Amino acid sequence: MSLIELQRTWNALAKKDGMWAVLSGPLGTGRAWDAEAFFRTGVEEVEFVLGRVRAAGGAPESARALDFGCGLGRLTQALAPHFEHVDGVDIADEMIRRARSINRTGDRCQYHLNAAVDLAIFPDRAFDFVYSNITLQHMEPRYSTRYVEEFFRVVRPGGVVVFQLPGELVPIELPRPRSSEIVSSDAFGRYVAQIWGDLREEASRGMRDDEKHLMQERKP
Repeated sequence: MSLIELQRTWNALAKKDGMWAVLSGPLGTGRAWDAEAFFRTGVEEVEFVLGRVRAAGGAPESARALDFGCGLGRLTQALAPHFEHVDGVDIADEMIRRARSINRTGDRCQYHLNAAVDLAIFPDRAFDFVYSNITLQHMEPRYSTRYVEEFFRVVRPGGVVVFQLPGELVPIELPRPRSSEIVSSDAFGRYVAQIWGDLREEASRGMRDDEKHLMQERKP
């Protein structure tokens, strides 16, 4: 699914029921989220995540945070008590419009529409904390790979990046060597680097094609 198609899908979902589209939890199953309960889940999630970050030794500054895939601002607003300024980014203009209309934090939270294949709207080292949950799973790897790279571009030295990706254990049959010697860390590192390089090349090819579609779509 291209970014244009992804944008159309989330615009439609936002118009139908934005809260359920963002979080189809126990209350959301029946599409009957109460606004207070919906935003309370964001507060609980952010407090849990920041607690884990501190427990792991992370200590980001509190100047600026990024919520990637902000939707209606459930997590953007929840980050506001912990940071001086929070930027929420989403691909769907309808989500952004609604997030702005129900924002309770004033200028402390700012919402940005971003349908590009990068985060060029932000300069390098702009954020102390970057967070993304239940967002990257909705897009093809060629896009999620690029966005993860962007997370690390826009975070400051000493900052923290936390993001979620879906995963499952997939059995892979590997050839069994005659020797029982453990593969060296250097060899494993080269193997991982090769895989990452292949993924980046595949993502780059796909994004170049998609950028052409985006430019064509925006022509008057």
